[in-house]
This record gives sequence, C-alpha cells and structure tokens, in this order.
Amino acid sequence: MDAHCAASGSKRQARLGARVLQTKKCETMDKLKESLQGKIDRVGPKATDAIERCVDELTKFKDLPDVIFTTALERFHSHNTRTIFLRLDDENKLRWLYSLGK
Repeated sequence: MDAHCAASGSKRQARLGARVLQTKKCETMDKLKESLQGKIDRVGPKATDAIERCVDELTKFKDLPDVIFTTALERFHSHNTRTIFLRLDDENKLRWLYSLGK
C-alpha cells in the first residue's frame, strides 16, 4: 500500500470513529433522558424549564467527556445547582463542568 492510500484510510477511520462517538453520545443522552423523565415529571413545570435550560447550555459544549456530561445532568436535579449554573458565564461553566470529573 502506498503512502497516499494509507493516509486516506486513516482519515476514513478517523471520520468513522468520530461518527461512532457522536452516535454513542446521542444514545447516552436518549437513555439519560428516559431515565430522568420520571424525576423531571415530579419536580413541576418551573423546575422542568430550568432543567431544560441547563441541558441547552450543557449541549453547547460539544467536546465534553460523557462522564462529565452525565454527572452534570444528575446534578441538575438540585435547584441550587441549576440556579448557579445558569448564572455562570461560559468560561466558568466549563470550569465547573470539568471539576465534576475529578
């Protein structure tokens, strides 16, 4: 195999790997949404709106590791956590999110 074919193959593998990761992240989000739906239904409409706003903010950060993403979703059950998160600027949101992975 010549160098051009090898480079083309590794690019193809990288694209495939990125698609697989994105698919897994979507599947993880779907599973979490299903598991959290019952809890969200119990907290009422005002809290649900805040949770949805938190999730919207969270999804702006495309390259978050899954463990940080899922931990943040779990933390959004707390009213205080949601309030603080929504008031942070994007830089501090990222700091807070990455502190969850420690």
